Amino acid sequence: MSKNFCTICFSRICNRKNVLLAVLLLFLNAIYCTPLRDFCSMSACRVTPWIFSFLLTDTNYLLLFMACIIYYFSDVPYMNQWNSYYLLRKGKSGWGREQICYILTSAFIITMISIPLSIASIIPNLYIEKGWGKVLYTLAKTNAGEKCDLFWKISSQYISKHTPFEAMMVSILFTLLGVTFIGCFMFCCALLFPKGMSILAATGLSVYSSVVVGLGDYAQRELSLTSPVSWMRITDFGITKYGYKIAASYAYAICAYLMLIILSVSISLYKIQKADFIWNHEE
Repeated sequence: MSKNFCTICFSRICNRKNVLLAVLLLFLNAIYCTPLRDFCSMSACRVTPWIFSFLLTDTNYLLLFMACIIYYFSDVPYMNQWNSYYLLRKGKSGWGREQICYILTSAFIITMISIPLSIASIIPNLYIEKGWGKVLYTLAKTNAGEKCDLFWKISSQYISKHTPFEAMMVSILFTLLGVTFIGCFMFCCALLFPKGMSILAATGLSVYSSVVVGLGDYAQRELSLTSPVSWMRITDFGITKYGYKIAASYAYAICAYLMLIILSVSISLYKIQKADFIWNHEE
């Protein structure tokens, strides 16, 4: 990777917009974890850090999380004066590939900071254990969460079937795939249509994932096959309700994500070869 590209990536990753993204995610996690901290205070117990999978499965949390991701990628492709000189030196193909590399790098960084930010929101009541811990077990197996107004659910089925290590690894994988897909999808849409359409399209996908959940368990299983954002609901995988599985399989979601990412990237690179760029003074 060239020195200039690394410099551009560093300037984008460390700019004020990205700091704001981290603040928004921290604020979101703090709101969602307030009832959990209250429960810890009432029960005089501390909680293990393995909560991100359950947060991401909550409909409203996922919608707000995706809103932050859409905000992050709202300015793709990056059409500023600095990039115009870089494009002239590298050519369209080189510039396009490095735009994709930046999206992939950003997706990795967002994934890697999202989990620590969820843990940071419970630090006063945090303790480390390789198991789920008493607090998460209690909230999953009883109605104690209702007593402390916990408005997101901890799946007892998921806790019974999976270890925290499995949950965190799957969370990292699907968060990375989901964020990468949204970035590449928005990049592709911005090249094909007016730039605002990429934001509307990504927002539509996020809202559709909420609609899928609201239609009931059987409809959720069928419609989730066509909802990429729904595949980020980690603790829905392998779960049954009233005899129905409510989510696609791991294999289906991974293959579909990879196909959609490859398709978005391929269309983007083809469009870049045919495009005449108009540069502006975006940050």
